Amino acid sequence: MKKSIVVLIMLSLTLVLLLPLGSISAFADTATTKTYSDVTLSGGYQAGNFPEVWDLTCGDLVITSTVDLNGMKDLSGAHAWSELGLRNVGAGNFNPAVGSGVWLATDYDWTVGTFGPDPVGAPTLDMDDKLILQRRGGFGEGDYDLPSTPPTPGNNHRVWFDRDGVDQSQALSPLAINGGTYNTLGKYNVVLTLHANGDTTGTAYMTINNLNQGFETDGDWNTMELTPAGMTFTGNMKQMQVFYGIYGYGATHIAEYQNISVTGCPCVIKVTADAQTKVYGEADPDPLTYACDTQGVTFNGALDRADGEDVGEYAIGKGTLSAVGYTIDFVEADLNITPKGITVTADPQTKVYGEADPPLTYTYIPALVDGDSFSGELIRDTGEDVGTYKINQGDLDAGPNYSIDFVGADLTINKPVVLTVTAITPSSLGNGKGTDCHKRAAVTISGFNFVPGAKVVIVQSGVLHPKKLPVKVTFISADGSTITCNLNLTSAAPGLYDVVVTNPDKTTATLAAGLTVNPHPVVAKPHTRYSGKIGTSPVSLTLTGTYFVSGATVKLTKGSFPDIPVSNVVVSADGTTLTCDLDLTNAHLSFYRGVVTNPDGGIGTFHFIGTK
Repeated sequence: MKKSIVVLIMLSLTLVLLLPLGSISAFADTATTKTYSDVTLSGGYQAGNFPEVWDLTCGDLVITSTVDLNGMKDLSGAHAWSELGLRNVGAGNFNPAVGSGVWLATDYDWTVGTFGPDPVGAPTLDMDDKLILQRRGGFGEGDYDLPSTPPTPGNNHRVWFDRDGVDQSQALSPLAINGGTYNTLGKYNVVLTLHANGDTTGTAYMTINNLNQGFETDGDWNTMELTPAGMTFTGNMKQMQVFYGIYGYGATHIAEYQNISVTGCPCVIKVTADAQTKVYGEADPDPLTYACDTQGVTFNGALDRADGEDVGEYAIGKGTLSAVGYTIDFVEADLNITPKGITVTADPQTKVYGEADPPLTYTYIPALVDGDSFSGELIRDTGEDVGTYKINQGDLDAGPNYSIDFVGADLTINKPVVLTVTAITPSSLGNGKGTDCHKRAAVTISGFNFVPGAKVVIVQSGVLHPKKLPVKVTFISADGSTITCNLNLTSAAPGLYDVVVTNPDKTTATLAAGLTVNPHPVVAKPHTRYSGKIGTSPVSLTLTGTYFVSGATVKLTKGSFPDIPVSNVVVSADGTTLTCDLDLTNAHLSFYRGVVTNPDGGIGTFHFIGTK
């Protein structure tokens, strides 16, 4: 028998043959047979692959071909190798990288026991062809490991084949089969059967002329003890492609792979359409995009979608999309057409009291789609008195394909131009009589048509001999709507006061009883020494008097000492009693000044002493 020979040289150049494709006889997830036109390789170097991608994890892959090696030259100084097999997507098409597949590798030799480089003048006799499985370029029978690794890889059979019938030792072997193992005329019916054990490991067996490969282990050469022989291999079992190639030197060599067919499960990839949106009236996203769960796939064609341009959802379909070498499992999505947003802005309007309303008009951006229009009209808040009334959208609409962002405006009803006083703020103040409170109370008078130089008088309302409050004007707004002034309420009598404004042209306007002056709180017997034991808490304090108002505060102070904390201030409904709790924990054995302050600023005082 021939001895093991290390063959094949790694190359980086790859030439892809463009071959006419056959037809697929079944669908994904079932056994599918793909037939290919014959591949004639010549070189030099030539290699390629078929585009289909196969998934061994869903079923065995079987590659069959008639291999014609008569074009492999036996000239001196010339030699060639060829390959047909399976490799990872993206791996090389001749001697793929280790760990990326398995393949049939062919070699040949002339004269028994010799191998190139061929000696000068070697006879053209005794051509033997070698057909082995390889999982790494350049390695021979020693890589077979199924059902076990052969102890003597060189003791092989159905690895070497006699092409021309010259080698009688082969013909006389008990294992010889005329036309099968010797006198083959250089043509071989090859079947590669590949099985995945998992996602990355598999097993490969090959029959040649319907004969299993094997190894002789007991030395009698009457039987093959280690058969059928195969090998394990690694790679991505979910994505494999069939490749072919030739490499030679010294002559133009030819290897023909005829009647090629592959049976197995096409690799199914999931293509998921990307959900898309567009605004009504815009063009569709172009193209309609998608995501694929497999990298490196070449796609042709495009997705499509259901017809329609109104607002709504439209299914995105596969259309003409195809993937070179793959079967597509397509997951639909939707193109969502959303309403076109338009901003409608109401125009501000004015009228004089008693007149009819002007038309309520508006502007809008962007433009509507050709052929579309508005319906309905704007409305405003009801009322005919002088003032401002909001203009609203009403039933104005452009239809379901639009989303309106409405910007309102105002209809202003103006009064005739006259001097007017409408309010004084604050409108209620404590008089602070007998205290230092509100000697300069700041107030704001509101109205219309105040003129620089206007004077303000605040006088008792409904009194036979009214008294005026001291007033100092500090500011008149440029728009004539406010006057700021200070009031001295130290001696102000409680009651209602009219607010009178006079412009330099002697025109006058009055806000009758616009200001209320309240009496300040009075603590009965303020000089009585209210007391509490220091170091205790809480200590209840009750004050009696007049004009206490709900919301009043109490404060106890003593020079630089911390104030006594006060809580739970309660005023009786008639304003004559005020109770609170004191925290005398850190109080001093001393006199404290007590102050009651009403919400309007009026204050009353009393004395308090901390005792032992």
